[in-house]
Amino acid sequence: MYPTIAYDVNAEAALLSCFINDIELFGKYINRLKPDIFYRKRNSVIFKSMKELHSENKPIDLVSLRNHIDSNSEIDKSDINEYLNELGDMIQCPIENNLKEYIAIVVGKYQIRQKERMAYQIIETSKRPVDYQEIKKILFSNNVLSIDDVTESSVIVESLHQIIKNVNAESIECIEKGVKRINGLNSGFRILDKFVKFRPQNTYCIASRPGMGKSSISLKMALNNIMEDYKVLFISLEMSKEELMEKLISFTQRITNDEFRALHESEQIIRRNELSEFLGYKSNNLIIDDNSVEIHEIKNSIYNEHRTNKIDLVVIDYLQLITIDGSTENRNQEITKISRMIKSEISKKLQIPVIVLSQLNRGVEQRDNKRPVLSDLRDSGSIEQDMSFVMFIYRDEEYGIFLDKRTGKSTEGVAELHIAKNRFGSKGLIKMKFEKNYALFE
Repeated sequence: MYPTIAYDVNAEAALLSCFINDIELFGKYINRLKPDIFYRKRNSVIFKSMKELHSENKPIDLVSLRNHIDSNSEIDKSDINEYLNELGDMIQCPIENNLKEYIAIVVGKYQIRQKERMAYQIIETSKRPVDYQEIKKILFSNNVLSIDDVTESSVIVESLHQIIKNVNAESIECIEKGVKRINGLNSGFRILDKFVKFRPQNTYCIASRPGMGKSSISLKMALNNIMEDYKVLFISLEMSKEELMEKLISFTQRITNDEFRALHESEQIIRRNELSEFLGYKSNNLIIDDNSVEIHEIKNSIYNEHRTNKIDLVVIDYLQLITIDGSTENRNQEITKISRMIKSEISKKLQIPVIVLSQLNRGVEQRDNKRPVLSDLRDSGSIEQDMSFVMFIYRDEEYGIFLDKRTGKSTEGVAELHIAKNRFGSKGLIKMKFEKNYALFE
């Protein structure tokens, strides 16, 4: 155990005293705190006992606590009766503002201890032959480089009355400013916007077999949003920054990637400058990360950018290329863990929408009808369950089918977008124009 001075036993005692003497306050904060925040073992045991009594719908008073702790062998019980009496007498009429101050002190000390523990682990690890990967695991496990520490008291629970009041206040502010309240970002494709908006705290999946255009449509969505002055972080595990830039040039200047690469260097400079002029200052709204591959690297990249740039939308291209350092699980379990982290630790925690691109399993290729269905995702962890929205991309011409047998119409330049899951709206099939030369959806 490392030495520390990062604790305040008086604040811990005052916090417990408030809870013991006001069970309503305890019920309000029970899910915002955990026993680990207490430095003194007996304080941790008392709080843990209170939570257990609460979960069993038993009374929480000094008698009940004594009996419950008697069956707990974690601490020396010789002085627990006297200590519980002291807590009962300490703050008999708790004030919530004072309680919040005690929580801030106790949680603040706990956070310092967490960082001390990390530093101690690194120092101890470094005393033996070690490579940087071991050190990196310690850093990632302690969320180093991530956005501000989330305090143990940061969980906010609200009554429906308060939720209605807060949302109405936002609407009134928008009315006074003459602007529309934003409850989600558009894709920039009007026909698709009728089905979906990218709402904070939700994850969206665009899936297809290789070559159908999922990277292109997501990059076009990113472009559409940066033109509306939103900030987008595009995490590319498949293409480099330069390749993404070339795709944007292709979109905006109607020049194929092959044509661009065949240009003389001086002509390429002109094309890049034309893209810069077209976007203007909005080119700063698109941030590209083509280095992060491991899930904790991706998480830290998003946290850092959100802290400095206040990101409005994240696109990850694509899920199956993400790794987990040190994992011994099978790939299905890893994908499940990655998908859950994206949902809970990125989208929900930072309150931003995340678009995740996904490959489909090869089973699609074995069928006569190669249009994807939700079951094609089921070999890829818990994607189907974790996503608020799932959309498949399919193009007949990619399989050499150039005539629709049902209608007799040409399928060249036609993309089908199949909305297979939509938590906030209807499902359906959309047909869009696809310019293959430029990989451009319109």
